[in-house]
Amino acid sequence: MDYLSSWIANILLFIMLAAVVELLLPQSTMQKYVKLVLGLFMIVIILTPIFQLFSLDPKNIYGQFETETFSEQFETQNSLEEKKIEIQAQQRAYILEQTAVQMENYVEKELMDTFGYTIGQIRFELKDDRFDIPIEYEEIFEQTERIFVFLEVEEQSDIEPIQEVVVQPVRSFRNNEEGDEQLVQFLAQRWGIDQEIIEIQVEGGNGGN
Repeated sequence: MDYLSSWIANILLFIMLAAVVELLLPQSTMQKYVKLVLGLFMIVIILTPIFQLFSLDPKNIYGQFETETFSEQFETQNSLEEKKIEIQAQQRAYILEQTAVQMENYVEKELMDTFGYTIGQIRFELKDDRFDIPIEYEEIFEQTERIFVFLEVEEQSDIEPIQEVVVQPVRSFRNNEEGDEQLVQFLAQRWGIDQEIIEIQVEGGNGGN
């Protein structure tokens, strides 16, 4: 594009220069020769791109074309690959979100009736950020390093007299701690997964760190 612009600019500049020369020349036989020379120069300027084209090595032209084509294909392939990775990441996030909702709904009532807890959030820590799509329910847990279950104590709806409030820190406890084993076993059995990958975080209670 730059070469074409330069070529057109040269033609226009030469036309302007030729017009000025003709105006300055007196009416004589010499003016005819000058016009002839200017015409020849004009033809040379117009045909310059063609002369340069024939002077180029065809191998160089093909090599340049091949390089540019490969570069464009490489950029397009990278762009498509990035889009593919982005879409797959969104699909995986959606699958995990829907799985967490199903897990919560499955144990929600029994968990509250038996243990007095509600599930605030379920978060997956995967062994690998990627897994094949589509994926079965059981396969998700095969790819899971740990499942974090955030529990909340059931709120009392009845109005009670104001008492001294003791704020308990958020505690994290594993499935092998005494007193919490039943809760972890309950979740593992209901969800059909290995209890070793379950880690619970709950406000209050008597769980250890």
